[in-house]
Amino acid sequence: MRRPKVSVCIVAYNHERYIDTCLASAVGQEVDADLEILVGDDHSTDDTARIIGRHAEARPDLIRPVFHERNVGGSQNYRDLIGRASGSYIAHLDGDDYWLPGKLAEQIAFLERHTGCVAAYTNAIVISDDGRQVARFNGAVPELFDLDFLLRAGNFLNASSLVYRARCRAPMLQLQGDTLDYHYHVLLAGQGRLGYLNRDLAAYRRRSATSTLSNNYELVLEPYWKAILSAQSMGAGSAALRGCVQVLFQRIFRFALARGRLQDALRWGRRITRECPQATWGLLARSVVAIPFSAGGRMLRRLARRLLGRGPDILYER
Repeated sequence: MRRPKVSVCIVAYNHERYIDTCLASAVGQEVDADLEILVGDDHSTDDTARIIGRHAEARPDLIRPVFHERNVGGSQNYRDLIGRASGSYIAHLDGDDYWLPGKLAEQIAFLERHTGCVAAYTNAIVISDDGRQVARFNGAVPELFDLDFLLRAGNFLNASSLVYRARCRAPMLQLQGDTLDYHYHVLLAGQGRLGYLNRDLAAYRRRSATSTLSNNYELVLEPYWKAILSAQSMGAGSAALRGCVQVLFQRIFRFALARGRLQDALRWGRRITRECPQATWGLLARSVVAIPFSAGGRMLRRLARRLLGRGPDILYER
């Protein structure tokens, strides 16, 4: 059997409402390359596994299901899939998202033109749980950027749009426990430049019924901080690290204030200044002072976009 050029890795858990659309969008990609589609079902308690099995029976030449006998968590489910992938490129897709026509072909062509680029992302439409388009994922993003840019910009990349060179997966496989998509982006950026196609080639389902980690900021803090520490260990610039820490602490402070637990912000401040030499208490204090200005700026940009009719809302606008 010929080795596939692209391994599509789809992670699924209780996605019975979405997985049909997801799988159909991957199978329907017209690309001049052999594909394999690995689908990991994390011991779903609904009909997700049955639906995956039906698709695998219809396309045994293309779809390879992986049914976990116990729940291993989304991060381990994904690491298991990329460990099995045999293609030269790996494409990520969440089971509640889907792709638009032409996505893979454009990204593979981009990566083969830009040989120094380790991964490529695209823009995406943002849809509600019932499938209505409510926004675009990104505004303007450079075609090529590095680790420092990624740190300054934050977690603005759509994971279901990601395609990367399989030779770059080793650091991802070494991660333990829950991991944010941002950590994968950081580990890739530590190995070379990232590319971006500013076209809507994926659909991101915002706050789907099965979303957990991404919608619970308390659970997000630890893996997000691990991603920043990884960037620090890979030699990220001091200015970029300081900017990233400021944005993170603003979110920590707002979250703690909303819960009436400012001691949580103090605890995180101690940890940040201890583990990141670029961060000082003065830096964290300045980030708190800047909260009204940064929040106000985002609101004004959104209002101006609506008043001037400049297209749909932007989910992540820098």
